Amino acid sequence: MDTKNLQNYMYQDRAAHLASGQLSVVVALAGKNNIISFYHRTSTSVMSGCILRAAGLGAFSLATILSIRPIRNLAYEFFLICHIVLIA
Repeated sequence: MDTKNLQNYMYQDRAAHLASGQLSVVVALAGKNNIISFYHRTSTSVMSGCILRAAGLGAFSLATILSIRPIRNLAYEFFLICHIVLIA
């Protein structure tokens, strides 16, 4: 397909298709209780049952303490980096 002389309406049409394709994702992730947060809570429950080593338990406990809402709201970027590093 020759894409050198495309008209503006072709770009607008493609953008509309891409935006409407993302609508289901936006609806699924809207609000506090979405599929991602459900998966996150479920995987946390499973992980907490599987942690047997002292280092893993310490990292998981520290990540849990840092997840307390006042601490998380005070320094969100710090929480996010620590959360990823400690869980990894």
